[in-house]
Amino acid sequence: QSLVRPLGDERFFLLETLREYARERLDAAGERDEYALRHARWYLDRLEQGFEAMRGPRRGERVAWFVTEEDNVRAMLTAFTAARPAQAARAAELLFPYWKSRRAYGEARQRVTALLELGEVSDGARPKLFEILSEVETLVGDLDAAEAASRQTLRLTEPGEEMRAYALLGLSIIAGSAGKREEAVRLARE
Repeated sequence: QSLVRPLGDERFFLLETLREYARERLDAAGERDEYALRHARWYLDRLEQGFEAMRGPRRGERVAWFVTEEDNVRAMLTAFTAARPAQAARAAELLFPYWKSRRAYGEARQRVTALLELGEVSDGARPKLFEILSEVETLVGDLDAAEAASRQTLRLTEPGEEMRAYALLGLSIIAGSAGKREEAVRLARE
């Protein structure tokens, strides 16, 4: 009882020295990666369950959850990026509203770019990642980078696909911001 303290939500606080010892034991047994992925899957499930709440009246509650779990969520994304890129791509998609709410654009850019550089991320996941990157670049004011990311989405999608519509909308906004009214209207109509 003196080694761990309950946190009140079915979890426990463990002293860092004990946590380090446990990591060493997992390494020695060759089980660290397995447990890192179990941890990651648990957090991915929490993100899936709370995704819709980020668009509703419980948004503040979800952001507060994210703030307390930020280190665990980062560990989840790191584990998935190394071992399960498809799940990492989904996690990045689910994390984007949290990053955006906290203006964590640097982290979003770094994480999404790292995923896009992986050859293992499927063509199905890439358009969404490029659109996240485009929105991040737009939010930080790098319209050239935002345009390049949206053009990658166009390259990877077919007419009628949802991500293509987002890319065209983003390109329209970028063109409008650059004073190219006719191009902005053309892209919006497309």
